[in-house]
Amino acid sequence: MIPSPTPINFRDDTILETDPKPSLIMFSSKKTEIASERRKAHPTLFKVLGTIWNIVKFIISIILFLPLALLWVLKKTCQFFILPSSIISQSMSKTAVAIRRMTFLSHIKQLLSLKEISAADRVVIQYDDLVVDSLAIKIPHALPHRWILYSQGNSGLMENLFDRGDSSLHQLAKATGSNLLVFNYPGIMSSKGEVKRENLIKSYQACVRYLRDEETGPKANQIIAFGYSLGTSVQAAALDREVTDGSDGTSWIVVKDRGPRSLADVANQICKPIASAIIKLVGWNIDSVKPSERLRCPEIFIYNSNHDQELISDGLFERENCVATPFLELPEVKTSGTKIPIPERDLLHLNPLSPNVVDRLAAVISNYLDSENRKSQQPD
Repeated sequence: MIPSPTPINFRDDTILETDPKPSLIMFSSKKTEIASERRKAHPTLFKVLGTIWNIVKFIISIILFLPLALLWVLKKTCQFFILPSSIISQSMSKTAVAIRRMTFLSHIKQLLSLKEISAADRVVIQYDDLVVDSLAIKIPHALPHRWILYSQGNSGLMENLFDRGDSSLHQLAKATGSNLLVFNYPGIMSSKGEVKRENLIKSYQACVRYLRDEETGPKANQIIAFGYSLGTSVQAAALDREVTDGSDGTSWIVVKDRGPRSLADVANQICKPIASAIIKLVGWNIDSVKPSERLRCPEIFIYNSNHDQELISDGLFERENCVATPFLELPEVKTSGTKIPIPERDLLHLNPLSPNVVDRLAAVISNYLDSENRKSQQPD
């Protein structure tokens, strides 16, 4: 008889909360920490100042109504195309959100009862003015300090992770002996914060800090940064601000699954050159190529290919707009770390990864991280 999940490895109430309070509070700098303490110490003063500032902004907006209104419309349009899940989740009723979380809870319970996962802990991180809702999933027999950090595509929800018939991420975690951290971007479900480029990047940084640095975290020293679609762009920008050469004791390996070269390049597919200019104007562009060139750890590119294993369009991103293109077709591009291609025929953008791709990917990841383990255990 399979035992029911116990409070030791799972708590129903934390999964069902629609407005969770942060269990972990972090700040990116001393300055932001001091500002937060001031707001808490003088709530009335800051409320008055906030009201005054809103009035000032209203007056300015009246004076500059048309250009500001146009800029607002452009920003919202970009937000809709780049992160539609934020618009959708913000428009969901409380009942719909509760049903979504109940379904999510049901899938987690099923995985626990089948012993496919050993624990699921909701980790709500406050990072400056953001609240990042994440789920730390422990895999049976996984190495305690090896973790996959998964950044989703533009329509992804953490709550949908286990209910779409795609078990590739779970299978990869099992095959590599890794645990798994997934999270929602700001503005999606219970994650809070203004939906903008910088906050997507900061939400990723918050997860890195939790995994690697926090006393209450798992103290991960091997991180598999797995990004899909938009998640590859967020990952690229965030890791460009991290140490990835292993000099701090943390080994990294990066996976980019069908990612764009830049958001502006993808926008050009819709309306050239206006869309690209708008993306840059409102501050939404992320260029993944430059950070990849600077990345010091191994990086794996998964992409759609023809029978000759040449990169082709995946049905969403044209060939020249795929992040892997410069590294596969332009040998003069100089990089700091090793680039590893994993082509797959008929791998359209929305298709799940096949078991064959997962096996090949797991072999590359395991070989590298296991070798890093052996190096760290050798006497100086």
